Amino acid sequence: MYRNFFKRLFDLLVSLVGICLLSPVFIAVVIFLSIANQGKPFFFQRRPGKNKKIFLLVKFKLSFDDSLFHFEIFEKSKTF
Repeated sequence: MYRNFFKRLFDLLVSLVGICLLSPVFIAVVIFLSIANQGKPFFFQRRPGKNKKIFLLVKFKLSFDDSLFHFEIFEKSKTF
């Protein structure tokens, strides 16, 4: 019982320290993506999880809304 308690406590403390250390990076990424994506820095998607329960996945939006257009321009500009 105590082993599980200390492992859980260790996991929570390491997670808290990691979030505190990385929060300035996350804030900078959100600001940059807000500028690049016209104010929409996050991507939301519903996915099935454990026991087929639906949950909301939140990720940084790293692609453009018109990425297919950019891909077509890239394909046309290939020279090899």
